[in-house]
Amino acid sequence: MLHHEELLWKQNARCDWLVFEIRRKHNRIVALKNRTGEWVTDEYELKQEAKSLWGYSRKTGRLGGGTFPTLEQEEIQFLNMPVSSEEIKKAFLDMAPLKAPGSDGLHAFFYQSQWDFVSLSICEWVKRIFSGDSIDPTFNKSLIFRPISLCSVLYKLVMEVIANRFKIVFPKLIGPEHARFVA
Repeated sequence: MLHHEELLWKQNARCDWLVFEIRRKHNRIVALKNRTGEWVTDEYELKQEAKSLWGYSRKTGRLGGGTFPTLEQEEIQFLNMPVSSEEIKKAFLDMAPLKAPGSDGLHAFFYQSQWDFVSLSICEWVKRIFSGDSIDPTFNKSLIFRPISLCSVLYKLVMEVIANRFKIVFPKLIGPEHARFVA
């Protein structure tokens, strides 16, 4: 039985690798239109055209004008404001219910289905974390298994709340030339 299970995991890993390779080949730029409207396919010319499109500066060796966008004071205040129970609930219900359980073996679905019973203690715990308490080391333990890390659901919840706040602020910080990083 262990041998069959090992074969199954090997096959799954191989499938994941094949999907990655297909995606890598599909997401490759093979042609660009230059400023005169002609298609460029030569690799060297593609690099030069990409540098000119994204404002590559030979002086600074960087893309763009060398300046970084900054956050306004109200955006900084938004990131620093206390976490609300509604924000925690939204982040929690947005989590994939049956994706990778934590080292405790519990999926997000367990907590989501019992939200009426566990919401007060979960919200209180998350608010304490955002007020400066440290995460209990038992929640922060991750089980590294294949290419994924199985963190506890509560640890993922804290990260989800942070990510939801960043999603609101990041569009200002990430320009169109970095669109790959925008959800």
